Amino acid sequence: MAALVISMGVLAYGYDSAFIGTTIATAAFKRDFGLTHMSVSEANNVNSNLTSICMLVSYKLCMKIGLITFRFRRRILRCLLRLLFP
Repeated sequence: MAALVISMGVLAYGYDSAFIGTTIATAAFKRDFGLTHMSVSEANNVNSNLTSICMLVSYKLCMKIGLITFRFRRRILRCLLRLLFP
């Protein structure tokens, strides 16, 4: 059971990584954030900073959810999540 839970966590983390990677690669994102007017090194710097921030937020949320789960027990959280995601 633990392996299943861990694999789902890794899958969700990979999905987040793929999502930010494909979002940064779109022409609309580059246009809206002015990456087309930057040099290649500046655009790469902005892209790497955005990816790092996304990974940091994902990590912090995982830690907070772990603490919330420990504090309020899983059953209550499952009931609350069932209301959010019917």
